[in-house]
Order: sequence, then structure tokens, then C-alpha cells
Amino acid sequence: MGGSGIDGLAGIRERSVIGDVTIIRPLLDFTRREIQEYAIQHQQPWIEDPSNSDPKYRRTFYRNFINNCEHPEILISRLSSTALHMQRSLSCILHYVQNALDSCLEFTPFGYVVIKHDVFRNLQDEIASRLFLLLIMTIGNKSLKPRFSKFSSALSKVRSTASFVSFTLHGCMILKTRDGNIIVAREVSSIVPKTYLHGETRLLWDSRFELHIEFLDCFDTSLPSTSEISEKQESTRGSVTERKDASAMQVCISPLDSNPIPEHLRGYA
Repeated sequence: MGGSGIDGLAGIRERSVIGDVTIIRPLLDFTRREIQEYAIQHQQPWIEDPSNSDPKYRRTFYRNFINNCEHPEILISRLSSTALHMQRSLSCILHYVQNALDSCLEFTPFGYVVIKHDVFRNLQDEIASRLFLLLIMTIGNKSLKPRFSKFSSALSKVRSTASFVSFTLHGCMILKTRDGNIIVAREVSSIVPKTYLHGETRLLWDSRFELHIEFLDCFDTSLPSTSEISEKQESTRGSVTERKDASAMQVCISPLDSNPIPEHLRGYA
């Protein structure tokens, strides 16, 4: 728990979303003893994770520390109470981060984001930090946070009124415009080069755009075709004519505006 912030002290969440997967933890309010007693009473077998007793893991040290203290039930109760207070505080912070997201960020149709510098630099430090982290992880398409030292240095540059040379961070290119605003774009080397179709007509590309594929039947052979069938037909004059049926593909690209921010990253915010 050394160095743990409010997120760590808030404990595990009852509901988490990672990509398309939603994780529900309905037993968080029950102690290990209560769950074991229920399982024994109802003859429900369970599996013991051997890593739970491995001393090389820090969580094992904390469990042993709690179990060996004079009044473990009091300590557990106080830790649970602290986690509840932290969860309430975190919810409040995330509420103001959401408000800042709406007022500070402009999502462009080209997949990059403009930070309105005058608004951003006047935010409270915690709100600005979480908003910038959320933005970096979303545009960079990352599930893990950047190193704190690099992130802190980048945040200081972005909030400063001084000019700076464009730089990269966590899959993002960050630069300052002439009017003082900040652009956060996907680093070129991090752009997904190819997306393969597997029968879908709608898909997400590069976590920033929605592609809508339409297949059109036409007789204009000047259009790029995915298949071409030649049919020979006898005309009434006895000569041979050739008709070509072409199938054209039309791709519509739509920006996701503020929707590319995944729900599980909004929890980081």
C-alpha cells in the first residue's frame, strides 16, 4: 500500500468494464469466513488459489499481518470504512472530471483532440491530472498508465503558458498551436495499419473511428469491384455481347467524438 493514492485506497470496484467485458463482484460485502461457512453448509466445493499463501506476494503479507494482530475484526472494519470513504471521494472527483471533459476538450472529426488551454490550466491540479491521463490513454489506445515521472513532466509542459517543442508520450504526439491550445494526436507509429473484415458491416478502427461498409450492386465497371462476372448473351442479330456485373464497396468513416473514451478508462479519470 506504500504510495497508494485514492484509487488504491478505494479498493476493488463492485463493477468494472474492460473492453466489451463487464466484471461483476457481488460478494465484496462478505468476509472470507462467511463465504466458506455458506459453501460448507450447502456442500459447495471451492478452489483454493495457492498463490494466496505464497509469501512472495505482498497481499499474503498483509493478510498474515491482519490475522496475527490482536483484534483483526476491528482492523478489517476500519479498513472497510476507509475504503468506503475513499470510494465516495473518488466518485466526487470523477464527477468533476466529467464536467471538465465536456468544457476542456474538443474531439475533432480527424481523430485528434484539442485541449482548450485557458480552461485546462485553471482546473484544480487533481482534476487536470486525471483528465490529461484519461486523454493520453484514450488517444494512445493504452490500457496501462505511463510512468509517473514522464507523465508529470508532460503535464507541467501542457499546463504552462510557455511554448514547447512537440513531443511524444504513451503513443501520443503532443504539440502547441499558435493560439495556445494543445493538440493530442495518435503517434504515427501507433496507428493500426490494417483492419480485417470477418463478415461485419460495422467495426471500430484504431479505437477512434467507426467504419460502415456497404456493398452495392451496379453496372458501372469504372468502379472498383470486388468480383466481376462475365456473361455472354446472344443478341437477336446473332452477335455476342458481354455484360459485366460489378459489386462495389462503399466505406463510410465516422468519428466517435467523445465516445472513444472506454468506460473502464473513465474510472481512471
